[in-house]
Amino acid sequence: MKKPLKITLISLGSLLGLILIVVGIACWIVLTPARLTSLVRNQAPNFINCDFDIERADLTIIKSFPKVGVAINDVVLVNPMEGSPSDTLAYIDECVVSVDVKKFLKEDQIIINECRLNGGYVNLFTDYQGRSNLDIFPPSEPDTVEENSEFTYGIDLASIKLNNISVNYTDLTQGMIADIDGLNMSAKGKMKGNSITGNVNASLQKIAYQQASDSLSMAVNLNGLKFEGDAEMNGDNVKADINASSSSFMYESNGQLAEFNNFAFSYNGDVNNFDAIKGNVELGVNDLTFVMDDEALVNKADIKLITPLDATLSTMNVELGASQLGFNNIFINLIGKVAMPDENIVVDLDLNTNTIIVEELIGLIPASMREELLAGIDVKGELQLVAKVNGVYNETSMPVVNAEVKYNKGMISMPEMLPYPV
Repeated sequence: MKKPLKITLISLGSLLGLILIVVGIACWIVLTPARLTSLVRNQAPNFINCDFDIERADLTIIKSFPKVGVAINDVVLVNPMEGSPSDTLAYIDECVVSVDVKKFLKEDQIIINECRLNGGYVNLFTDYQGRSNLDIFPPSEPDTVEENSEFTYGIDLASIKLNNISVNYTDLTQGMIADIDGLNMSAKGKMKGNSITGNVNASLQKIAYQQASDSLSMAVNLNGLKFEGDAEMNGDNVKADINASSSSFMYESNGQLAEFNNFAFSYNGDVNNFDAIKGNVELGVNDLTFVMDDEALVNKADIKLITPLDATLSTMNVELGASQLGFNNIFINLIGKVAMPDENIVVDLDLNTNTIIVEELIGLIPASMREELLAGIDVKGELQLVAKVNGVYNETSMPVVNAEVKYNKGMISMPEMLPYPV
């Protein structure tokens, strides 16, 4: 197991152990919410170096033993910095954590029955000198975790929930501002040795990102993001089933504009040794538009891709099963492989299309190119293409294309050259 993950997990175990000790002391002196709140307020300065306030802290040990829980309400961390959009570093309406004491003490199991944040705001700020309002923690102790030490505890996260969390991120050194609104997440997972399983459902109301500098001006807006997924990891092998979607997206930068609606992506398959990917991919977007220098290169196009994918990242080798790429009413069926073992791109693809209306195909050409290429020419009809592409692409060579094109119901009119249509 990699060292950072070991350190994190061991730290988590130590933190939970500390929580159990605190809970034991609390039970010994029979803390009321007022006494526990006072204790938390008195101990907090040992862990954070900023102003804070905690409205109420309460135990749930009586109702849920051997599950021991702590509920904290109205937590505020304040760390003012010049230029920050707010003096508040973080605010949480309610934080609830519940663990199983019996499992931890007798079975080497860390079971978090519940970890919930209800309503929260986080303001992360970095000024022009690189100072951050997140620098509120005392210096950590030197790392004493041995490289080959093993983490023997099993971890069971029965329920992790985030409800209505907002995040603001400002970095003046990079000219970046990002806002995340309406973050909701529900997750659960288990870990034992090198085996990890988990499930996540998350949604975001909006992400807004801006960056401005002497050489770059950029804005990104993403709305209605949803994600759900199941994953199982054993060593370096991962089995995943994920779905992601977004209601709208917009990107604008230095004379370029890209936007689309109803993005959807899904993947079901395996990733072995973090290198070999094998599974089924589906991708779709509606109303895709791309504008460069005030000219629409793509105008409200609907795109869809369905492909069984078999790829090896280390060798840049991609094999496509029976796949289909759709662009509005044009559908291209593909099968074959593409590899990039070095600077050469090796292609071996078979493809065919549905019946394509020529007028619709011409309508996809950007207006300036269409006017230049087809000035005074009127073309109508239907096309079908069957082709095989095989060979090497590089600076001096192109793959060989063997194609059969069927052109039906055709009409070509060039009044300046021919007195009548063909």
